Amino acid sequence: MVGSLGYLMNCTRPDIAYAVNKLAQMASCPTEAHVSSAKNVFRYLKGTEDYYFNIDSEPTNDVTAWFDASWADDVDSQRSTFGYTIFYGSTPIVWKCRRHRSISLSTTDAEFLAATEVSRELTYVQNIFECLKIKVNLPISIYGDNANANSLANGTSNPIRTRHIRIREKYVSKKASTGEIILRKVDTSSQIADIFTKALPKDTFESHRSALNVSVNKLQIHKCLVCAEVFVTNNKLHRHVRAAHQDVRHMQEGMFLVLFCVIEFKL
Repeated sequence: MVGSLGYLMNCTRPDIAYAVNKLAQMASCPTEAHVSSAKNVFRYLKGTEDYYFNIDSEPTNDVTAWFDASWADDVDSQRSTFGYTIFYGSTPIVWKCRRHRSISLSTTDAEFLAATEVSRELTYVQNIFECLKIKVNLPISIYGDNANANSLANGTSNPIRTRHIRIREKYVSKKASTGEIILRKVDTSSQIADIFTKALPKDTFESHRSALNVSVNKLQIHKCLVCAEVFVTNNKLHRHVRAAHQDVRHMQEGMFLVLFCVIEFKL
C-alpha cells in the first residue's frame, strides 16, 4: 500500500510527499491508525483524480530551489523533517521529503542542513543538464525562510554558534562562496517547500500544491508517449543523455528526459 503511494509520489504527485514519508516510517509495524491514515491518502487521491502534473514547454535557463525544515518534529527520535524541490523554469523536476540523519540543535541547524542537502542535489541536477547540453544561469537562487541559516550559508553571519556543524554539512557554504548558488529569504507563507515538512491548513496546502504544478490543467498522456517514442528513436538525442541515463539514482530522473523532449519538440 505505502509502496504504491511512494511510486506515485515520486513520479507525479509531490503533494503527498509528507504523508507518504510519515507512513513509510511506520511500514515495519503499522497499527490500525496508520492503515486508516493510508486509506485517507487514497481517498484524497480519488478526490483529486482529475489533477495532473503539468510541464511547461517554454525553454528557459533558470533553475531555482526551495527548501524548508521542521525542527525536532519527530517525537520518538527528535530528528527534524526537511523537504525541498528544484524547479526548471516553472516546472518542478526534483522533490524530496525525509528526516535528517542527525539531531539538529536549533531551527537554524535544521534549515542549514536542509540547505546543504538541496545544494548537493543541485550539483547532480547541473551535471544532468550538462549532459543534455542545457545551459543553466548562475548563480542558482535557493529560497529559504530562515534568515540565520541563509546568512550562515552565504557567509555573512558570525559562525561561532554553529561550530558544532560538521565540515561535510558546510558544502552549501562552499557552493555559495564560488558563486554557483545564492540563498534568498522568502516569507514563510510563500515557502513552497513547507508542504514537505508538516500538515498544512487547506488553503495553504492548495496554494503550495498549485505552485508545484499539480492542478486540473493536464498535459495529455499521449504527448508523454510521443516524447518517449521520439526520444528512443532519435539517436542524436540518445547520445546527449546516455551518460546521465547510465547513473540512475531516482525515479524522478525520467522527468528530465520528458521535459527535454517537450521543450525540444514544442509539444
